[in-house]
Amino acid sequence: MGDKAEDKPPMTSKQIKAVFRNTMKLKLSQIPLDQVQNESKVVTSLILKAPFYKSSERISIYTSMPTSEISTFELIADSIRLGKKVYIPRYSNTKEKNLMEMRRVIEGEVEQIVPNRWDIKEGGEGEDAMEEEGVDLVVVPGVAFTVKGGRLGHGKGYYDRYLSRLNEKRMREGRDPAITVGVGLAEQIVEEVEQEEHDVMMKYIVSSNLGVIKV
Repeated sequence: MGDKAEDKPPMTSKQIKAVFRNTMKLKLSQIPLDQVQNESKVVTSLILKAPFYKSSERISIYTSMPTSEISTFELIADSIRLGKKVYIPRYSNTKEKNLMEMRRVIEGEVEQIVPNRWDIKEGGEGEDAMEEEGVDLVVVPGVAFTVKGGRLGHGKGYYDRYLSRLNEKRMREGRDPAITVGVGLAEQIVEEVEQEEHDVMMKYIVSSNLGVIKV
């Protein structure tokens, strides 16, 4: 019996991620809403002041869930008012893979969108960023981040696939990769996360407790 237990194979990277993801999600679900709102205001202010934001014209921003992560709706609204072209995700599921597009939104549009089954607002029929110039800056959600740019996503692979496609497009056009910015609550900044070859690293990490970290 004991020998058989010792022979149990080690967990795969996917299994390690799943266990840690569940642990983090439980922890994040217990954070009071007022704390999430306060940290979101700090993170929004930090991004709006950052040089990488000011120099970007076409920006992808995730639409946040009601709890457990940095709220992005103020950042979306402020960015549109500042004259940025703002794109939010639209998701599609096929038998082969989970895909994501970035669709442009205009002032007042996001407030009218009805959340999907995950309680997330999706982009509609606006301009598809990939059919134009792509985006310069991507504000990326996640379950956890490290100060070295590591990211643990929600497990569907939407952002890793999209960022890979986006950067391939930019490379073909002779441009540098898009700037990736991971934003998190203080509890989402951890020492390490399991990484695989396909995981896209962040260039900046922004949180209320650590400020803006350039990786």
